Amino acid sequence: MNTAMEKIIDQDIAGLKDWEQVGSNLAAMMMEVGSKIKQQKWVTFGCWGPHWMNTIYDIRYLEGVPGTEKFVNEPSIDTVVSKDFSVQFPEAYKFLQHFKVSAATESQWIYSFSYDNVEPEKVAHDWISANLDTVTVWLEGVKGPDGKPAIEAIRAEF
Repeated sequence: MNTAMEKIIDQDIAGLKDWEQVGSNLAAMMMEVGSKIKQQKWVTFGCWGPHWMNTIYDIRYLEGVPGTEKFVNEPSIDTVVSKDFSVQFPEAYKFLQHFKVSAATESQWIYSFSYDNVEPEKVAHDWISANLDTVTVWLEGVKGPDGKPAIEAIRAEF
């Protein structure tokens, strides 16, 4: 991200030639962003989603201008499996084909377990409990190890 921004500044894209980029690590950047926001000052910084920063800060993503298109995109969440996963684990594969989650939801999960230090298992349990309708869609046609619809096991737990 730093290299991309350096190129944008060096090439004076969008009139940014007089800008100065200050590189840092994530923790330092988030502290600086938080400080500026608390002071009600504007701040530009490289951000992405899903990430907890989208949950606690009122972030406005800038639209790309000519020369920045490859650096501006919508957050996406992809599921990657091995080539033979669908053969080895057909029911899990079927579930993963239905599994869709928004960047906002995943940002909230990340916030809960990495910022609030909630155990990931509790984050998952609480979210599933509050979103059984979504989980039902994900498990449509998926069978558990006992051959019964997988959603039955979830409903029994929740």
